[in-house]
Amino acid sequence: MSDERVYIDPWSPGTDHGPILEPVELFALGENVKVRLNPCLTGEDKKKHDFVYDVSDGRAMSQEETIAVQKYYDEPATLPRLFQVVIYTRLAPWVTIVRASAHDRGVTVGDCCESLRACYAKAITQDEWDALPPRVAASVQRSLSGSMQYGYGVTHASNGSLNVKRFNWLMQRTVCSFMTVDGKYAEKRFGYSAPNVFLMDFTE
Repeated sequence: MSDERVYIDPWSPGTDHGPILEPVELFALGENVKVRLNPCLTGEDKKKHDFVYDVSDGRAMSQEETIAVQKYYDEPATLPRLFQVVIYTRLAPWVTIVRASAHDRGVTVGDCCESLRACYAKAITQDEWDALPPRVAASVQRSLSGSMQYGYGVTHASNGSLNVKRFNWLMQRTVCSFMTVDGKYAEKRFGYSAPNVFLMDFTE
């Protein structure tokens, strides 16, 4: 008779709670593995969906939400635990590559937060700015003009770079809302889909 003693929640923080799959291992397993996202990232578990993270400043919206972010920070982002995940959004052209900060834990919710913040803190290029439709560029310009941080909107530094950050591209929609999988859209956009590629929705 078996004596199973697995008492912890599979989403509990910690090391050595399961194998950490490298991308090549994940792809080799193919349809034999189904990657699940932490419920705090999907909004499916209402008890956990008090997770709010703003990529523009790396903070939550309130003290209560800050506590929630800290509570989930060290939890695995996926099951099985992965060494690398990819996050993208319909609202911007950039892809965030998230790698585990500690190999024996896999990618955590906190790794996702820190990577998203670092990705969207980068300045956009002139070519990226020029690719915006005029109407959208004007909306971004207006949102920047209303910010004391950016004074009179889009300007160029002495080296020719723009003062516009990637999170400015999102305008007010900088708060991570939920993540999901959209294989058809991923194939259309990147030419392939994979179980570690996730679509992020942002809200105000």
